[in-house]
Amino acid sequence: QHRAWSRHRDCAPRQNGSTASPAGDAVRRLWSLERSAQIEHQARAWLRAGPMLYTRHGLLAALLAVDELREPLGLRSESYMVAVPFARPGAADRPFTPINDLTVATIVMPRRLLSSPADADDELARQLTDYRNGGDQATWALMQYAGWLRNGHYRLMLRKGRGVPPCSFGYTLYQVETDDASCLGARIERFSATGLPTIPPGLMMTCTRFARRWSLCCTFFPHIWPRPLVERLTERVDFHLGA
Repeated sequence: QHRAWSRHRDCAPRQNGSTASPAGDAVRRLWSLERSAQIEHQARAWLRAGPMLYTRHGLLAALLAVDELREPLGLRSESYMVAVPFARPGAADRPFTPINDLTVATIVMPRRLLSSPADADDELARQLTDYRNGGDQATWALMQYAGWLRNGHYRLMLRKGRGVPPCSFGYTLYQVETDDASCLGARIERFSATGLPTIPPGLMMTCTRFARRWSLCCTFFPHIWPRPLVERLTERVDFHLGA
């Protein structure tokens, strides 16, 4: 695993000798239990019918939900960047290994397009198609959380090459201060896959290198990931959040 997992830049020592990350505090403020529930509720409301699937329509629903909660979440940038995991096909003749068989597309969505869901959907389709065409016919990784899924099923899913940790609507949100299209070429150079089989369902992590800085990005869902464990994690990891 990359050392970003345990990096403690700008961490102030606590009285008991441990370290606490101010950025971790920012994560807890941004993704509080109440706000996470708000986002999920609003995202589901954007769907016309049926469960939230691992399609661009579910991704768009999540973006619309986050944008509607822009003010209470304290978001200020004019674009959202989403890390979308893909699973590479063609691994049927060997064991599935996440570190080799996963890639992540960085999708940038300008807020101005969200006022027209049809335009936003077209933009999502264009960017995802570009990644698919450039990624050896990459296919969507499984992004839907199933309530019956437990660790045993999860490990089996990974061994069969079916995807990445499932979650309610599967996205990791960044803020970006520019619409510069060059960031679309930023590939995830390493996926935090070394310990994937031991990560409970509902926690999605990506280790990204963007603007020459490594970031460990975490999406957690409180209905299956206890808050004390989230707090313990965010105290020990240096999360880089967009301003």
